[in-house]
Amino acid sequence: MLEFGDNLKASEAALVALEPNGAITAMIGGADYSLSQYNRAVQSARQPGSLFKLFVYLAALENGFAPDSIIEDAPIVVDGWKPENFEGTYNGQVSLYTAFTHSLNAAAVNLAEIVGRPHVLEMARRLGIKSALTPTPSVSLGASEVNLLEITGAYASVAAGGVVSEPYAI
Repeated sequence: MLEFGDNLKASEAALVALEPNGAITAMIGGADYSLSQYNRAVQSARQPGSLFKLFVYLAALENGFAPDSIIEDAPIVVDGWKPENFEGTYNGQVSLYTAFTHSLNAAAVNLAEIVGRPHVLEMARRLGIKSALTPTPSVSLGASEVNLLEITGAYASVAAGGVVSEPYAI
């Protein structure tokens, strides 16, 4: 069933679509410019959640891991914090490919701790994230806020083969 904003009590929206070279093909910053000139696509910061896991896995690949490398998907405690998988279950030893495609939180946190959070944050920076990123354990699950334009630009950089795609418009 298709849900619309009224049904979800959502009054605003944001969208950014980019070509791999950074060309903005569509950007929507809100529902009605006459009611609000606040551009949610570039001015609003939100936690990207699992979108941020991309940087964890790219940092791991750059540091010698391979898609078929094994990572533990099991309960983990880092600095007193206990992340859980969405389903509340764990899968034991899994490949990075499986952990990434199933968005396994515990595996991503474990991997970030092995690779090192500084490497994960540096990867995010290199791909275009400019917002302040807090190096807490939860950063690997997208706890630091970014805006929609920069996270979309980082993903476009990956689509461009790792060449940074600075978003631009004419």
